[in-house]
Amino acid sequence: MVALLARHPRCRVVTRASVHRVTLRESGDGAIVTALAEDGSSLEFLADRVVMAMGGTPLPGHATQELTPGLSLAAYADKVCHSESLVDRRKEMPARLVDAVARDGRVVIVGGAHSAWSVAGLLLRSPELVGRTEAPEITVLHRTPVQLFYLSTEEAEADGYPFDPVTDVCADSGRVNRFGGLRGPARLLAQAALGMTGETVPVRLIRIGEEASDREAASALDAAAAVVVATGYQARLPELRAEDGGGLTARVEGTGTVVTEDALLVLADGSTDERLLAYGLGAGLRISGATGGEPGYTRRADGVWLYQNGIGDIVLDHLPALRGDVRPHAHSTTIEVTQR
Repeated sequence: MVALLARHPRCRVVTRASVHRVTLRESGDGAIVTALAEDGSSLEFLADRVVMAMGGTPLPGHATQELTPGLSLAAYADKVCHSESLVDRRKEMPARLVDAVARDGRVVIVGGAHSAWSVAGLLLRSPELVGRTEAPEITVLHRTPVQLFYLSTEEAEADGYPFDPVTDVCADSGRVNRFGGLRGPARLLAQAALGMTGETVPVRLIRIGEEASDREAASALDAAAAVVVATGYQARLPELRAEDGGGLTARVEGTGTVVTEDALLVLADGSTDERLLAYGLGAGLRISGATGGEPGYTRRADGVWLYQNGIGDIVLDHLPALRGDVRPHAHSTTIEVTQR
């Protein structure tokens, strides 16, 4: 992809550089993007719009969050790590937790979406990541039913999968759990854990939210050598500064960094600026008529296919100067792409 972009006559790609500040110019006259090159030199780019898609970082308070009333991770904070320490190759699980799992072999994963099942699959396939020769015992704590993706309601019914025909089905595509459903290897592992395949896997499911299951979850947390939190991300953003030099802060909620349905970054005071857009991990758009999806989906629309299609089109609508490549009657400009 980098090579493809670099060959485009209206695109410049800058690699081995880290963007650390975006400053809005006075009178709405664009923004200045400041980056630091690998050799230590400073780079500046003037832009009409800045699209921030720099990946995600753990939500604040993930290690001490309350799972249900009376069940909190605060008591287990010394053995908590975020899922990124396993699924992101640039990160590492804390050594003390690796040693603990190597000795004890019990891991609790908090979360029921794709990150949680990706961690479970990784631990089963590669137990050496936690110093073991065989897979650890895994307990998955989840609040809502495990959601699986199906191409159609007929396919889900044939598999005996329960779903709500109104809230779980995308009206545009007819797919079940189009956005929220597990896919690929994560889906296969969840199906096995749910007893749908006849395969036995060392994964126990506990759906929290009731007194008996919360007691079971507390016992699992007590016994675990490590607790891996997979409950979401916020966007990784550079320092943001206003025209007067004051700092700008993005709004963050339980589902991540808040953006509007058309990808504008929402600031802490609820305002937006047409020069600042964000999407990607930790800054997914809420579903809307433009994105489609199942009505019951309450998280953010996230995924490579969406970035390249529905969400990509939404973002592009805010970059009118770039529409010349894909829509008639737009004027020319230069695109600056900075990637680390």
